[in-house]
Amino acid sequence: HTKCLASSSGWNLLHTFYAYIYGPILVFIVLLLIPQMSLRERKKVAALLTVLISLWYSPLLQTIASMHNCFPDPERENRPFVISDPSISCEPSLKRTIVNIHTGVLSLAVGLGFPLLSFLKIRSLRKSGKLDFDSSFANLFQFYNTRMPYFETVQFLRKGLLIFMLTLFDDPDDSKIQAMSSFGINGSYLLLLSYPRPFVYYPTSNSRRNLFQIA
Repeated sequence: HTKCLASSSGWNLLHTFYAYIYGPILVFIVLLLIPQMSLRERKKVAALLTVLISLWYSPLLQTIASMHNCFPDPERENRPFVISDPSISCEPSLKRTIVNIHTGVLSLAVGLGFPLLSFLKIRSLRKSGKLDFDSSFANLFQFYNTRMPYFETVQFLRKGLLIFMLTLFDDPDDSKIQAMSSFGINGSYLLLLSYPRPFVYYPTSNSRRNLFQIA
């Protein structure tokens, strides 16, 4: 119903796409530009930014993917249109080029950049012995043991790969490939979760079981 109400006002998926990008970026900039902050307050803001970016990660990639999910419309000479919003054309144009530039830059900067940055930063903190709750990145490693404090990177990459594969094989004829690729990605993740056992130990009634691992 909200889509119908929005479309009647002229709002479409293209507006949503840019809102998902620039709305959060504006919030990040405002937080960074808060004047006269102490060092402790700056650390709190940096920690908040880490949480917000990690929350932004999946919705942003899903919105990017939705802009590339197209179908040939037989009622309009089989020209391609976005599945989520058939009012938006997928044909080459200036608007489409701007969308493609945004998706390319953000896929690299956020889709790959944020997991890579978190991995490198947490590995650096571990080497320097600074994996403590005072760190701005504490929200990314606080649930993992010191052997694999950067396991959240695996979580990010799993989400990104799932979104990428479901977008790449979006044709109904590709449903088996979708299912198998999703099974492969989640199966690989389950193996990574089962053998290294990255979670901090939290006891259960059975002392050999880890509650975090079970959950």
